[in-house]
Parts: sequence; C-alpha cells; structure tokens
Amino acid sequence: DDDRRARERASAEPAPAPVRTPEQRAQITLRVGLDEASRQLGRPVHVIEGMSSQFIGLASGRQVPGADPSRQVVRVVYQDAAGRMIYLDQQRIVAGQAVPTGSTASPRWTVGDVLVYLHGELGAEALRNLQRRVR
Repeated sequence: DDDRRARERASAEPAPAPVRTPEQRAQITLRVGLDEASRQLGRPVHVIEGMSSQFIGLASGRQVPGADPSRQVVRVVYQDAAGRMIYLDQQRIVAGQAVPTGSTASPRWTVGDVLVYLHGELGAEALRNLQRRVR
C-alpha cells in the first residue's frame, strides 16, 4: 500500500526540464574549428579581445537581423563569469546583399565585407562596451 502511494506521488510529479547544452543554448547547427570558420568568411574570424571563446559554430542566418537568411553565419560563443552567453555573429556580405542600416538593440556593424552582430544575454550597455574590444 505504501509502495503504491509512493509510485502515485512519483508519477504525479512533473519531469525535470531537460538540461540544454551550450550548443543548444547558442542555437548552433554545427560546431566548427577556426580554420572552417575562416573559410566560411573568406578571412580571419573576428574575436573579442581579452575573452576566451567557448566554441565556434554555424548558426542559421534567419536568427541574425540583417544577415542573409539563406546562408549560415559564423557564431563565436563566449560566456561571462555569471554564465551569460555572448554571441559574436559574422557573415560575409555577398554582391547584391542589402547591408542593414539603422540601429538595433544590440551592436551591428560591418568590417570590410563582413557583417558583425554582437548580442546575447547582456544588457545593451555591456554589449556596447564589448564592441570596442572586437578585433
């Protein structure tokens, strides 16, 4: 009788939410190395000076304002001391691609023929401060 009640209580409790991997949190479709990321961009990958990336991957262009939605972006993923994710997205601008103008909540700019978009789980001011360190 006690066993039956214990089983009933256990089955009534909701299952814990699955733990998401860093790649899932970052919405990475494929993890890549620095060489492949540079090949995708046609030039060296931009990084945030003074920070160590957790990993680099490819993400859908549909996730990035102003990016070509039909092509992948290179996403360099960082994590701050509080565990907040920071993303430095980059996509090579191709002939005929509209380059975004205007502001977004997060810093977005071009360096040569590469669109760069800095965003994540930080406030706008913190992201603007990090933008100065992008190399």
